[in-house]
Amino acid sequence: MSGKRDAERMPAMLKVAGIGAALGFVGAVGIYFAPEEPYPGYITLAGTLSGVTIALLITIVVTCDSSLGQCLGWGAAMGLLDSAAVFLAKGAWTSWDAPFVVLTGVVTGVILGPTIRWLCRRAT
Repeated sequence: MSGKRDAERMPAMLKVAGIGAALGFVGAVGIYFAPEEPYPGYITLAGTLSGVTIALLITIVVTCDSSLGQCLGWGAAMGLLDSAAVFLAKGAWTSWDAPFVVLTGVVTGVILGPTIRWLCRRAT
């Protein structure tokens, strides 16, 4: 019985991952406006994967019955968690670009939280 429910949820999970990838890509594609950046393709790929990670983290805690405040809060928390790792890896405050990474992650999470709840309610 559980296998059938999992098969029904798979398209929703792919939609969630796709939306996360799109938001991560949009947040990272601005690197192409920085001509001094030597590896813009890798940074764009990392931003896309970060969006997918944030989306999948949010699906763990957001349910169909979650309130909008819970969705926004969990989204911001998961976005902050994921982007904090990138912030620290880039050298924290010593890098000029690092603080913008945190803001982008939080905004991505805040958008994804209610979106995931909406997809969940639409699927049921």
